[in-house]
Amino acid sequence: MTAPSASSDIMSADDGTRQQGADSPTCAVGSEPVAGEMQLTMRDIDFSRANLQYLISARDLARKCPQRAALLLSASDELVQLLAELDPAALVGP
Repeated sequence: MTAPSASSDIMSADDGTRQQGADSPTCAVGSEPVAGEMQLTMRDIDFSRANLQYLISARDLARKCPQRAALLLSASDELVQLLAELDPAALVGP
């Protein structure tokens, strides 16, 4: 006899409606969208803050450990060196 896997007991928020057999789309709280409510798509979301945080983290890693940054970012040593030298204004862009 084998023990049940722990992952079979875990259900993510979006698995609930699928497992319950709901046919209509639901929002994160599990209710149907209100008439006229805007449905967000990936292209509607502003990722600029996440992208900036990623660049800052990558730059910090490039400064502390260039070899590790090159490996994790799949970047050349020259590109990692340029990243390490970027100032905050360059990360934000025009």
